[in-house]
Amino acid sequence: MAPSPLPPSGAPGEAPGWSNTRNRNFSILSTVPVPPEKASLCRRQREKDTEFCPRNFSDLDSDNMETEYEDEVQDAPLSVHSSSSSHQSEGLDSYDLEQVNTILRKLSLERPFRLSLSSFTRVSCSQVQELSLQGDSLLKDISLVGGNDSGIFISSVQSGSSAERAGLREGHHLILIEGCVRGEKEGISLETCTQEEAHWTLQHCSGQIQLHYRANFEAYNRLQSALTDGSLTSGDSFYIRVNLNLWGQADSCSLSVLCDEVVHVLDTRHQGHCEWLCARVDPYSGDDLPEVGTLPSSSRAQQLLLVKIQKLMCRGGKEETEGSRNVRSSFQSEEAPPLDPKTCPRQSRASVFITQILQFVSRMDNKYKRMNSSERVRIVPPSSGSLPRQGFEPLREEDPDREVSGLNLIPYSLVTLQRSGARRPVLFSPAALAGPLLQRLLPPGGGGPELSGCRPDVLTKEEFQLRQSVEPFVHYKEKTATFEVISREKIEDVAAKGRHCLLEAELSCVKDLLRREIYPIIIFIKICERNVKRLRKLPLRLESEEDFVRACRIREKELEGVACLYSTVEPDAWAGPDDLVRVVKERIQEEQRKVVWVEQDLL
Repeated sequence: MAPSPLPPSGAPGEAPGWSNTRNRNFSILSTVPVPPEKASLCRRQREKDTEFCPRNFSDLDSDNMETEYEDEVQDAPLSVHSSSSSHQSEGLDSYDLEQVNTILRKLSLERPFRLSLSSFTRVSCSQVQELSLQGDSLLKDISLVGGNDSGIFISSVQSGSSAERAGLREGHHLILIEGCVRGEKEGISLETCTQEEAHWTLQHCSGQIQLHYRANFEAYNRLQSALTDGSLTSGDSFYIRVNLNLWGQADSCSLSVLCDEVVHVLDTRHQGHCEWLCARVDPYSGDDLPEVGTLPSSSRAQQLLLVKIQKLMCRGGKEETEGSRNVRSSFQSEEAPPLDPKTCPRQSRASVFITQILQFVSRMDNKYKRMNSSERVRIVPPSSGSLPRQGFEPLREEDPDREVSGLNLIPYSLVTLQRSGARRPVLFSPAALAGPLLQRLLPPGGGGPELSGCRPDVLTKEEFQLRQSVEPFVHYKEKTATFEVISREKIEDVAAKGRHCLLEAELSCVKDLLRREIYPIIIFIKICERNVKRLRKLPLRLESEEDFVRACRIREKELEGVACLYSTVEPDAWAGPDDLVRVVKERIQEEQRKVVWVEQDLL
């Protein structure tokens, strides 16, 4: 089904509330990433007077955090300044601001969102041709159409331009660029690039480049026909998991989405602007829903992520102030000694900016606040692989700010659609509830026609080591002289009988299950002070309900690193153990009907 067109607002094709902000500078500390207006300045003054935030953090603004391409802006320098000269003199001096600016560059996206790492690939095909031309004016000489799904094509060539003299024509399919891209010699494949990345790459070419292409007029004509009849919006098509709440016009977009929602990206340069056209996705079929709108591009969404983290920090500071706590000390490490401005005058105050962010996202209680706030954000854990994650370029070891590399500010994560016809296994979080729930879900008479336990195999230490070396077990528990293990075959045997295999295991096994193309259902039961007393009728050993709530909150951080979505049972969704069992059964049935979205980068 073709996506429905967006209603006009302002300029044709522009998202509501966007027409007046497109070429304006961004502030990373406003509630929206645009320069503050009078009302915003008044709000900041009130916050300054009440000292909810540390001054050297709240007074920082970004004069231009834009790292994306703009036709009229060519690599405009980033700068961070204070919202008033008096604040600047009391907060960060020009040297500190220079260092903060450098750190922010390292946290920002150096490239547009990348579906895969661009690497040098020699295309061995007799149909591929190669030519050499100057890259400085290439994007001015040609126009592009297409995307990652269709390929990148030339849609027009300026008459008399160097590109025309070199032999480029409408309908040529661009394959590979070799040459200097943003000051570095690279070979960048364009075959799976989004239109945004292809546009960015061509804009940042300089000097003599080698362009590999093929004449593919049949595919080009099909693409143009689909664009004309409206069956395609562009040649882009991929799915993302959103890692922050976006609130429509308040965040300079027309589509409101929640953290962990999956959307279908249809165009990464909608109407030629730095915004993405997206469709909401049916969780049961995976098909596009009629609701279509714009979201901020990845680099702009990253700036919003910084904004929302700062708002949560200010809110936490306000709560601690009201509780007669010192706000400034709440952002200081208890173990790290205070910085001495005499020994490191340029680093002492500037590094506080990044240190506050790092400490905020790392504290357990703040993880809980982030996951339960109206401004919820998800901090993606660092990838376990050797390849850098999308949208984040890790710092080199010799870099003095290398501690920043532990922070992944990734607003969107690429996900792929998976379908499972078999009954999916079930995991519970927190895992401490799995045993008591299994006793209720699987009574002595059986758990019904759809639920089943998974009896582990008992192995000796020698048997365990031998089989573990061949294929690691999904889950195992060490006893005195033996191991209780659950293998992939055990889970598949239960699924072959048309039943859900209920597992008493930690979330750490999710990655191994997904790698084996086994897609678990994860039921997250949110435990807090107001519902922990309802668990007293379960066979759950609790030394202290307060400690159990605290332990459950700590375990919640694991959910941010899970490479698939999960179902949350809110505290008000059940009134007692029997009610909880009923809700869990309903959720299992509901999740089984849904498609599965997997974040491959976390596997």
